[in-house]
Amino acid sequence: MCRRPIRSPTPRSSPYSRSSRARRSSSPCAGRSASIPSRRCGPSSAVQLVLQRSVVRSWRASDAESIARYANNRNIWINLRDAFPHPYTLHDARDFIRAVRSRSPETTFAIALQDEAVGSIGFVLHHDVERVSVEIGYWLAEPFWGRGIVTEALRAMTTYAIEHHGLTRIYAVPFAWNAASCRVLEKAGYVLDAVHSR
Repeated sequence: MCRRPIRSPTPRSSPYSRSSRARRSSSPCAGRSASIPSRRCGPSSAVQLVLQRSVVRSWRASDAESIARYANNRNIWINLRDAFPHPYTLHDARDFIRAVRSRSPETTFAIALQDEAVGSIGFVLHHDVERVSVEIGYWLAEPFWGRGIVTEALRAMTTYAIEHHGLTRIYAVPFAWNAASCRVLEKAGYVLDAVHSR
């Protein structure tokens, strides 16, 4: 398995954050995220947030092939944590889906277009005094970049996480060179708290 090379000393933006106490009107995009999208629960209480551009839903075993195809992309891999493999194989996709489906509570979800998984969004719950904060992360297949899909999914997931997990703060830690991800966060109402240097 390939390991991610050591990166250049480019600063990492950290963190963008969103407080549950912040008024939505302070965001230029507030009107579009005033309430959580429709949440449907199937027989297994699977999460399904139906949005205008996509559906954020629980992972299914049948998502493995599409995720293996889309995640096997250096342009995605270079912007994610070291645990994200490259090349990304069908075996990696199956292992990932198995792992996220076994977690309780469910915190990692598929971003789907026409019922095909084309990305992922989720958050990491913390413990002890940090239990009211989570780190959120996401990726989307390159053919779908620039369409507002992640911005919409991020707004919905932010609302979902706050309402279902009693959070007061959600933050993201994009690499400084990933300007598109920084813009997505800002459009979703996140505020730059700091830039960390190496």
